[in-house]
Amino acid sequence: MRTLARWLRTLADRLDPPPPDREAAHVHLLAGAVFGVTDAGAPSTHHVSKCPAGYDWQLAESWGSGMEVGTPDAPITGIEAEASLIVTKTDGLWYYNRASRQFERVPT
Repeated sequence: MRTLARWLRTLADRLDPPPPDREAAHVHLLAGAVFGVTDAGAPSTHHVSKCPAGYDWQLAESWGSGMEVGTPDAPITGIEAEASLIVTKTDGLWYYNRASRQFERVPT
């Protein structure tokens, strides 16, 4: 099983051009779109934004408004995509609920 850091490095290698700090890049490629830990292109600790396929992910204006994931006191540590967008934070695991259109914490 791949570690999250290794997965992020693999993803970062597929972006053109790759982010300058692949180790710290919390990005995920899904159906051609790039999801990242950002709030409309600005750095964030608790927002995830989408850069649609075909847009330059390096430009702040390419990113949509950030979707809040929990509170700012628990920073995001990684993102992944399976059947849904999954976010790891210092306070637990979160997933994107398409019906409610928001991130919800996975019950423990």
